[in-house]
Amino acid sequence: MKAVLDTNVLISGLLWEGLPNEILALVKQGKIALHSSPEIIDELEAVLKRSKFSGRIAELEVSIDELIASILTIAEIYSVESTIEVIKEDPDDNMFLACAFYSGAEYIISGDKHLLNLGSYKRIEILSPREFLKKAASEGNKGR
Repeated sequence: MKAVLDTNVLISGLLWEGLPNEILALVKQGKIALHSSPEIIDELEAVLKRSKFSGRIAELEVSIDELIASILTIAEIYSVESTIEVIKEDPDDNMFLACAFYSGAEYIISGDKHLLNLGSYKRIEILSPREFLKKAASEGNKGR
């Protein structure tokens, strides 16, 4: 399973327990291939620098650089050849579509309503963390 995680899922997975954290654990176990792009990593870093996350990052006794490095060590980074303009309400969300499309990912995992409302793009399914984990569990049980 090849997936792109949007910024809110990455941050939730890095900073807290819960479903996004379970997805990152599956990536670390090699059960899911995490696809990302320089643009997504740049946005992740910018959002992690927001003051609302500083307390949690300090609590975890980790630096932003270490959090970014932890994603870079498990993600396959793809250069995006050109932009995709599908989501007009929040054009920044298009980077996740572009990354998934150009990297050959099958899924985008997001909590963002603009992405989730699309449902799919080309052959890429857009799922919430909960929906994705259900799908991953059923895929893992096939052939057993």
